[in-house]
Formats: sequence, structure tokens, C-alpha cells
Amino acid sequence: MTMTMGRRLTKKEREERVLDLYYNQKMNYRDIAKLERICPRDIGAIVNKESKEADSKQSLSKAAQAYDLFSVGKSPMEVAIALDLREPEVTQLYKESLNLKQIGELNRIYLETRGDLSPFLNLYNSTKAVGYNVKHVVWLLRVANKGLPELENMYWTYKSEVDSLEARKQSSIKIIQEYSRQINALGEEFYKSCIRCEQEGKKLSDLQIKRLKEEALVRQFENKAEYIKIAKTIEE
Repeated sequence: MTMTMGRRLTKKEREERVLDLYYNQKMNYRDIAKLERICPRDIGAIVNKESKEADSKQSLSKAAQAYDLFSVGKSPMEVAIALDLREPEVTQLYKESLNLKQIGELNRIYLETRGDLSPFLNLYNSTKAVGYNVKHVVWLLRVANKGLPELENMYWTYKSEVDSLEARKQSSIKIIQEYSRQINALGEEFYKSCIRCEQEGKKLSDLQIKRLKEEALVRQFENKAEYIKIAKTIEE
């Protein structure tokens, strides 16, 4: 029997080698028999077996071929390429293969989420990371479901209070802004009044000085002889 690298070929390996020599390298039975040290009858049996299997595969419908490919883990893309099928056909066959595998529920979830299974995967990874199992998750969901209405009521109550405080805050801001505007206006008016008072005070001071000067001048004039003579003349 043929040896390869010091190792005895298995039956399957020998058949694959014979088929390669016959179909790919186009060798006849006699040459193969000499090279592989195998009788032509055995070569004929191997070739006939392969031919029957090929015919059987060809006789399968594309649906059966697709189911077979899906069963060995081929993706819809790979099946579409291998069988020359359009996307709607492959998608339908993929759904059917899932139903045949009795995982239609998973397919339903897949369709409902439009293929977005990331939330489920995140939940699974999170529970796995903390060492939780499905029972733990179900229990937590039940507990949360009982407390959710109360939490929801609390949320809306607090939200209403926060909205009310926010409205009061905005109203207070407007009042403070109005007071600030009035204070600024009063400050400007006070400043102007101070300027006017200062100006009027200066005028009054100037008038007082002028009056004192005039009174001093009158007193000087009253003490002179000409004033006395004029006064007597006026009296006469």
C-alpha cells in the first residue's frame, strides 16, 4: 500500500489521492495502478463511488443543498454564492432551516429586532461576567417589575417638583434682573443729582462771596463824607 512521508495512508486519503490523479491530473487506471500500487479494479470502484455521489448531489434540489450547507455552519452569503441564489431565496431557505432545527423562536426574535441582537448579547455578557445565570436574571426582572410602577410614580413626582423649582428659579432670575436694572437707574439718577447739587452749591458760594464784597463796599461808601452829604441832600 502507498506510503506518504513514512506514514501509511488511510482509506479516505488513498481515495482522495486516486481521485486527484484521475480527475485533476488526467491519468488512466494503469498509470495510477503503477504509481499507487493498487489494482485497476479498486481504482474503478473508487471512481464509480465518487461519480454516484456527485450524481446524487446534483439530483438534490437547491433547497436540500441549502439545508445541507446551513447544517454544517455555512453563512447565507456562502450559500448564495455556492448555489447561485438571490438574497430573498437564501433568506427564506435560512428561515426554513432554522425552523427545521427547531430554533424558530430565535428567528422570530431576530426578525422582531431587525437583526439587532446586541442588547441581548450585552445582557448575556454582563450576567456572565458577574457570575449570574438565567434564573438570577429572571428573578431580578421580576423584582424590578414589581417595583417599577412605584419608581415610575416617584420619578414623575420628583420631575414635577423639579420643573416647579425650575420655573420659580427662572421667575426669581427675572425679578432680580429687574431689580438690578432699577438699582442701576437709581444709581445713575443719584449721581446726576449729586453733580447738580455740587454745581448749585458752587453757585450759592459764589453769590455769598459776591454779597459779602458788595456789603463791604457799601460800608466803605457810607463812611465817606460824600455819602453823608448826599444823604442830607436827599433828606432835605
